[in-house]
Amino acid sequence: MTFLVSTFVATYFSLVTWLYSKHKIQLALYVILISALTTVFSTYLSHDSKQYINFIQIHGSATFNELATNLKKIEITFIALSQLLHQTHPLFFFGIYSVSSFYLKVTLFNKASSAPLITLATFLALYSIYFDGTVIRVSLGLAACYWALYALSKDKLLTYCGLISIFALTLHYSLAIFLLLAFTRSQKSIILILAAYILLVLLYIFGVEVGLVSVTELLLSLDSSIPGASKLQFYLKTLNLSDPFSFSQTPLFVLSLIVYFKYKQQLSRFDILIFNSFFLSFVIFAAFYHSEIIQVRLSEMLRFSVIFIAPYFYKLALDTLSSKRTAQATFGAFLALYFYYSNFVQKMISEENLGPLYNLLTY
Repeated sequence: MTFLVSTFVATYFSLVTWLYSKHKIQLALYVILISALTTVFSTYLSHDSKQYINFIQIHGSATFNELATNLKKIEITFIALSQLLHQTHPLFFFGIYSVSSFYLKVTLFNKASSAPLITLATFLALYSIYFDGTVIRVSLGLAACYWALYALSKDKLLTYCGLISIFALTLHYSLAIFLLLAFTRSQKSIILILAAYILLVLLYIFGVEVGLVSVTELLLSLDSSIPGASKLQFYLKTLNLSDPFSFSQTPLFVLSLIVYFKYKQQLSRFDILIFNSFFLSFVIFAAFYHSEIIQVRLSEMLRFSVIFIAPYFYKLALDTLSSKRTAQATFGAFLALYFYYSNFVQKMISEENLGPLYNLLTY
């Protein structure tokens, strides 16, 4: 069943996106059609569905004093929507997140990507079910932050820092990690980031204790009344050792290295920021391997930038392979492989969360 559902999702995304690419449907209808699937998934079939619905009821019916306490753990946007919509069907709540998040992403792809359809297809293959269909708060926050990153590419540093601060406080506290990108805006910083990552991995391999111990201690000493601090400290105290590298992400890392050095003279200012973000995600992954939750949550937001690097993967295929059709087939196979790995193998779509679908089909 999980394989069939995964295949249905892939086919649905492909068909609707083909209609959009051929201008047979407009942007508004396209966003609605894609968001309809992710809304249903996030409401009924995701790993976080029950927890989110429970949170909506808790925060939606909270008193004023309880709301002040809740803000230390969860952002004001989520609480405000819970207050407004907790007596309606959960589809409305999840639909607002899904539609607004996907619309912001698609319009950004059209504005900032060197090949918007390639970026869109890569997002749908790698991240749509996970972000728009599961971790909906992070997903909306990412859409907003990458728009801010586009502003940074236009030298609007103060605007960028202000927007990231606002988004971190209102959409998801962990988005504050994007403030680091204000200091990594050049090709020189890319080299420094790569050197830092290689050093962290080598130290780990040779048995030298690595990780941002001093930073961790500083974060643990924060006043827990600061919004988001108590949750961060809980994650930091929940030690769950991992590795400073990910085998599933290694092909993306290697490909990104290749295309960066091959096409670095052709990169736009936004592309340079994107490569900084992507490679910095691996530094974060290596630095916080003592706490797997922090490691994954912080690094995946920066690694989302790979969807903007994907057009260079496709360009590499065009420049390397014998024909355009071969390049298209190779890139399509690459996306299909990552789609099934991300959703089927990693169990974003799994027997565990398909219960409501089973009940519907056997009713």
